[in-house]
Amino acid sequence: MIVQVKPDKIFIKACDNIMKNIPQMQERATRDALKKGKTAFMDTKGGAPSVYNVKKSKDLTPNTKVTKDSIVVESRLFTIGTTTHFSITPRNYKSQAGIPVKRRQRASATIKRGSKRALPQSFIANPAMINGGNVMLWERISTKKGDKSIRPVKSISAAQMASNEKVYPYIEENMTETYQKRLQHYYEREVTRNAGH
Repeated sequence: MIVQVKPDKIFIKACDNIMKNIPQMQERATRDALKKGKTAFMDTKGGAPSVYNVKKSKDLTPNTKVTKDSIVVESRLFTIGTTTHFSITPRNYKSQAGIPVKRRQRASATIKRGSKRALPQSFIANPAMINGGNVMLWERISTKKGDKSIRPVKSISAAQMASNEKVYPYIEENMTETYQKRLQHYYEREVTRNAGH
């Protein structure tokens, strides 16, 4: 008995088309996963705002970008203040002139949610005397007597938030899940497209 096997040229061509488009499907799935990673980073359920006292749109969006093959999170440190980032006490400027050092109001900031941190060397400078007029924390640059030079108090960066032990796994998990789902979606769409040929 002789069995003749006839190759199905249409089926083979459809398979070739699907295989040819796999790199493109992977590229699209990667793009979707990166976008989801950025969203997850700014998510209040498991992203940076779930751990840090930040607002996703105001604080994180300008510091986070998606490129062709990665999420770029800036490492520029955030300044601490009511009109900049995080929350502080006191909330407003009140002159401490004439008040003994021991009785002056102490500054603190809430960088992580539910965790207020005392910053004893910090103070609120008169916003009217500073370019920009922001209510924020400042510190002396020099300990020399008479030197009144000051600089803003800076804290954590968006990049450090992204690498937090609670935040990073959440981003990674969302990206992996999205990549797998989207790759499956693109593959099935390609199979359906080629099935009629």
